Amino acid sequence: MKKLILLCLVAAALIMVSSMSEARVVGTTRSGEAMWEYWIYDYPTVFTYPLYPRPRDGELNGRVMVGKALIGKVWDADCLAGTTGPKRKKYVEVLPPKLEPPPPPKASPPPPPPKAPPPKVEAPPPPPPPPPLKAPPVLKSIPFDINKSNINVPATKPLQEDGQILKENPAIKVEIGGHTDNTGSEKANVILSEKRAKTVRNILHDTYKISDDRMTIKSYGESKPIADNGTIEGRRMNRRVEIRILN
Repeated sequence: MKKLILLCLVAAALIMVSSMSEARVVGTTRSGEAMWEYWIYDYPTVFTYPLYPRPRDGELNGRVMVGKALIGKVWDADCLAGTTGPKRKKYVEVLPPKLEPPPPPKASPPPPPPKAPPPKVEAPPPPPPPPPLKAPPVLKSIPFDINKSNINVPATKPLQEDGQILKENPAIKVEIGGHTDNTGSEKANVILSEKRAKTVRNILHDTYKISDDRMTIKSYGESKPIADNGTIEGRRMNRRVEIRILN
């Protein structure tokens, strides 16, 4: 009778397994019974014994394998309350699938290197300051003897210096002004001062090649003294020719 029941159970299992297109033998239990793999809810499961949670009291009797993966354990345990048949049965404890750990998060790419600062453009150096203005040349007065319009010895040196300055500065135009002291009449002194101015002009023209258009003659007589005509020294200083720059 027991063999008949066992044969019926095996036949029923074979019928159920044969109806599963994905069923295949994946192992055996300790007693040599076949372990069948099939699919339930898109997950491969082994059908051999009833599926129950792990019994509290039982002996490990086999393993449920899918390939090399352990997905269940077979236990020999007392029958659950309310069941018929032998007091002990084999039960399959289905193990939870091993979840593969999620892949590690992709490391964020390193930040781009800081951009190099633009090259510093140095400002061009400031232009050099303009050369200082050249001070205008200073022309000296030329002394004369009493009632004379010719050049004496003391007049030679200042006249040479004035002639050299005018020669080196061709753009300069001058006024040649003749002066006298207060001896003699005013009219005579105007004529004498004009003769003195012409004497200086002629020397500058002949000796230093100063053109006439650069020189203007002026006769002041005794009208512009620079010292006291009441003294000998004052009158000596007033007998003169002054060369004044016009431009």
